[in-house]
Amino acid sequence: MTEIVRCAIVAANLNPAQLKFEAQTARVQLENADESISELPAKTEFSVKDVHWSKVRYIDPNSTLVFQAISSNIRFLAIAAARIALAAIDAETMQHGFEEALQNGSGFTLRLTAHVAENIWTTEQPKCWFVGWNRKLRVIVAH
Repeated sequence: MTEIVRCAIVAANLNPAQLKFEAQTARVQLENADESISELPAKTEFSVKDVHWSKVRYIDPNSTLVFQAISSNIRFLAIAAARIALAAIDAETMQHGFEEALQNGSGFTLRLTAHVAENIWTTEQPKCWFVGWNRKLRVIVAH
């Protein structure tokens, strides 16, 4: 998760020192909150449109960690990791990483990969077979 957060900070052009200060302030406020994080006030003018995932390629993200996040059951983490992969990881590594994520991931990994498949396999279209669902998603990808 740390790798995805590091990449998101770069993609959103956030100031790491300011972000650290705000996170520490939020933690203190949360310790004093009666219920949950939903009680923290939102003081942001930030928009998803402000995130430029292509900036991540300049920090050379760890592809192993990115694809572990894509296999995660935490949706926002998997989606952010997929955006990082599409923007900053070379095509061959990306194809291999998504193939492994399909073999090890959840049903959400399959849905996420299907959504971006055209961007992953642009030069060659692999044939995918759904083999079965026995606590683990089993997909065979052949070229």
